[in-house]
Amino acid sequence: MCYACHSRNSILSDESFPTHRLHLDQRIPCSACHDAHGISSAQGSRNNHTHLINFDTSIVSRDPGTERLEFVDTGVFQGICTMSCHGTQHSGQVY
Repeated sequence: MCYACHSRNSILSDESFPTHRLHLDQRIPCSACHDAHGISSAQGSRNNHTHLINFDTSIVSRDPGTERLEFVDTGVFQGICTMSCHGTQHSGQVY
């Protein structure tokens, strides 16, 4: 479904996120990070939870150090993730 709007080649060549392909190769679904239905205006802003990022809490959890679960957009193909997933703590991880 994602490829109906998004370029498969762009996603698999990691143009917008440096580990898109790695995540897909590990069979992590797009829905782990993205919500195809969007997010409520109460959740997002110009910088927070853009690009339909709305973590699936059955896969992704809050960062244990900060108790935050967020993505902050810092520019074109740049952002900061604070959360825990696939056994890794991302505390202000810059991408």
